[in-house]
Formats: sequence, C-alpha cells, structure tokens
Amino acid sequence: MSCADLDRLVISYTIEGEAVNKTPLRVGSGKREQYLGPVDNPVMTYMVGGEERPVIPGSSWKGVLRSEAERLVNSSPEIRDKKNWPSWRACNIFELAENEQLRKKEEEDPCVVCSIFGNTGVASHLYFFDSLPKEKPTLHVIRRVAIDRVVGSQSPGRLFDVQVVPPETRWGFRMKIVNIDLKSDTPQAFLLSHLLRQLIDGIQIGGGRSVGYGEIKLVSETLLVKRMRIEDGILKKDEYRGEEALKILGVK
Repeated sequence: MSCADLDRLVISYTIEGEAVNKTPLRVGSGKREQYLGPVDNPVMTYMVGGEERPVIPGSSWKGVLRSEAERLVNSSPEIRDKKNWPSWRACNIFELAENEQLRKKEEEDPCVVCSIFGNTGVASHLYFFDSLPKEKPTLHVIRRVAIDRVVGSQSPGRLFDVQVVPPETRWGFRMKIVNIDLKSDTPQAFLLSHLLRQLIDGIQIGGGRSVGYGEIKLVSETLLVKRMRIEDGILKKDEYRGEEALKILGVK
C-alpha cells in the first residue's frame, strides 16, 4: 500500500455507532470559574444548541489509538520476520521532528504506524470526528487529595476538584478509514483490525487513567459500517450492521 495514494479513492470505510464510558471520564480543558467556585480540572465542552456539552475531541481518539498501535508494534517484533513485513516498526515521532534527514527517510519509507496515522510529511489514512453525548449528562465533581511524593502520604490542605462525565454515558462515534482494505494481507489491515478490536473491548481515554478514569468502549450492536470501493470503474456502496459490521472490519 502506498502512503501517497490519497489523490484517488480505492476503498473507504465510515464507522458510526455509540460508545459508552464504563468509568468516570475526563477530557480536560483549562481551569475556569464555575457558579460554585473554580473547578481545578474541568472537562472540555462545546456549545450545542445554546448549551454546554462535554466532548471527546477526535484528536483524543486518534492519540490514544496511535499510542496503542505503537505499543503493539514495539512488543511484537517477531511479526516483522514471520510475515515478512519490513515496515512493522514504530518510529519515534519526536526524533523525526528534530532530525530532518531521519524525517525525509521516514517519509519515503514510513513505519506501519505512520503509514496509517501519518506524520509531519505523510498524510493520515484515518479520520476521527468529535464525540458528543447522545443526551446531556449531569457532570460530577470529585474532590481528591494531593499526594506528597517524598513521604508517600497526603499533603495537608492540598485538595483539588476534578470534573468528570459519569459512567454509562452514551456518546456518538464516527471515524473514517481511507484506502486501507481491511480484508487485505497487509500490516496496515492487520494493525487496524487489532485497534478496532481494542475499541470494542475497551480502551482508556482522557485524564486520570492511572486511577481508573476514562474506560470507554464501542457498543458493537450499534455499529454501522458504510463501505465504498471502486471496481472496474464503478463505485459500489455497501452497508453492514451488527455481526456483519464486525466481520467486514476484520474484528470477528
């Protein structure tokens, strides 16, 4: 698969459905004043229909899945030799930003992660959209105690408030995959199928993950997959739901 093939459409998948957070969720914004005083860690919100609604930005979905992709690739180097996939590696995107020679080399021959998610010189094949709750939730504020790292106990008087979206909140979810055939025997399809399985099984997103916040999963029963492909010069469109959607995504 070429990473420069986005000037034409070969195949695309639009995945729509609902996600539900199983634990308190906090995608934070800067500190701001509330009616009852300042909240130290408020959630990010959008104005929707004149009301503030919490939001999971598309960038948060992309970031957590990219990290998961890098973790899988770095922990399974044997796949590179077993499948004869030279691109089965994960580059250091921070090194690319500082080393122009390394960046140019990676743009010419990107690792499997960059070939999917993109980098400074390679376009992404994935598009994530902001997620809003299906219904307006009541935001909760949790008061926590800061821990003194030196003595390993609480710091007297060091309290802080964390605003969270309560568990069992339903969110809209939408993402798009362009020019990666999920039925192909390629490292990109293999890695993407793993990531989609992770979304259905559950991942953590946002702040407070080390204390259990942010566990969220796609609700498989709500999935709708719209596939578009070009065959013999003809645009073909198909839709899949439920079990068929999971199969077309390579998840089941």
